[in-house]
Amino acid sequence: MFKLKLVLVLLVVASAYGSGGGGGHGAADAPVEGTDDVRILKMKKKIEFICDATGNSTLWTKEGEKLEINDHIKINGNNLTIVSSVEEDVGAYKAQSTVNASLSCVFELVLISYKNLPKSTTALEGDQFSLTCDAEGNPDPTIIWTKDDVPLELAVNGTHRLEFRDSEKGLPNATFVLTDIRQQDRGHYTCSISNHPELHFNSTTNVRVKDIYAALWPFLGIVAEVVVLCVVIFVYEKRRSKNDFDESDTDTNVNGRK
Repeated sequence: MFKLKLVLVLLVVASAYGSGGGGGHGAADAPVEGTDDVRILKMKKKIEFICDATGNSTLWTKEGEKLEINDHIKINGNNLTIVSSVEEDVGAYKAQSTVNASLSCVFELVLISYKNLPKSTTALEGDQFSLTCDAEGNPDPTIIWTKDDVPLELAVNGTHRLEFRDSEKGLPNATFVLTDIRQQDRGHYTCSISNHPELHFNSTTNVRVKDIYAALWPFLGIVAEVVVLCVVIFVYEKRRSKNDFDESDTDTNVNGRK
């Protein structure tokens, strides 16, 4: 019986720790959309460029090199189709009229992706805190961090507590580390991502700063609950053992008289 109650106590502790956990879901890939002139490459998808200005007498080039028709690229006058796009298709495409040199269209194909930051993040006062903007692309995207729409370097009152680091993929400023985090550091942190003047993507997380002792009180509550349960079980078991002993002694006296 005592072992069973001890197991119940352990289950209470485990459930308390489990309910207090702050685990969240992994950040999902954010959707990225381009413009009419700047397209986002989506792997293995068909891409079409149509230049209405040049008519059917059109010369198509990529990065200044003439494009030839093949199984991967189809050209029909002012219509260029990439059958199944791959990263090597990234670049600047130009449709030039062969009749009127002033008539042309320029399209750009870029590759960019990133993962959203969690909606909210919790940091412990006085601790070290970091955030990473997981992004990649071709060309390499630039990353700028802000806090409540203010450049991060200014928002944290100087740079002595702030350090920027490259990502594992070598992307500059992808991660920032803030030491000795304080209550005034709470706010909305935004990662701005871009690899083209017309393409800008933002991901924001709300950072909350907990008091240094905030995490201690739930733990002390759990410890107090466990201590009370152990005392109750101990007292109960002691009384039950005493009652068993008294009953055993009574049986012995009765049997002795017989």
